[in-house]
Amino acid sequence: MNTKIRLLMVEDHQIVSDGLLKLIQDEEDIEVVNVIDNAQDALEFIENNQIDVVMSDITMPGMSGLEFTQIVAEKYITPKVLLLSMHEDEEYVLTAVDNGAMGYLTKDVKRSELLKAIRKVANGEKHFSPKVTEIMITGYANRASRVRADKDKPDSQLTERELEILGYIVKGFSNKQIGYELDISKRTVDTHRTNIMKKLDAKNTAMIVKEALDRGLVSDE
Repeated sequence: MNTKIRLLMVEDHQIVSDGLLKLIQDEEDIEVVNVIDNAQDALEFIENNQIDVVMSDITMPGMSGLEFTQIVAEKYITPKVLLLSMHEDEEYVLTAVDNGAMGYLTKDVKRSELLKAIRKVANGEKHFSPKVTEIMITGYANRASRVRADKDKPDSQLTERELEILGYIVKGFSNKQIGYELDISKRTVDTHRTNIMKKLDAKNTAMIVKEALDRGLVSDE
């Protein structure tokens, strides 16, 4: 890249952000344009500034880094999100990837890998630390096993109404809009949506859509 990588840091612990700044500050091709301590303010900053990479924590007051990642990934082509977290468990890692994170590092990352990750993500490439990669491989294998097992369970099959609602979810309709289209109450749609999430083993809308398309339950047209 001929121009500097414009990096936004989202971290609510100053001791951590100060340490990260020291690791990055001498790099001529990386410019830390701001350090923000919460996701909501970070979203406002992104809206009004050109950013290439957002390096974000996961556990923060208010909106989590996982929800923040999903919003950024759905709304913008850039910036790309690189998560830096102490969490190494399967649920956090897989949700981060499902929500659109381009990278995931643990906070004990070495300087060389941190810089490599920033540059790769800025270039549109994904980068996950070796430990996170292991978690991803195991996690997706476990998920595939659960999906295969669930297909044989009667309660995992979606009803005709659930499939109908699923189609609207994939199209981006809100629960209120779905209720209007089907002439049913929002509360009824809420209940169906909860059942759909359980049956698809999905924790959020992005995962519902991904599972629906992966399983061929609906068309993305």
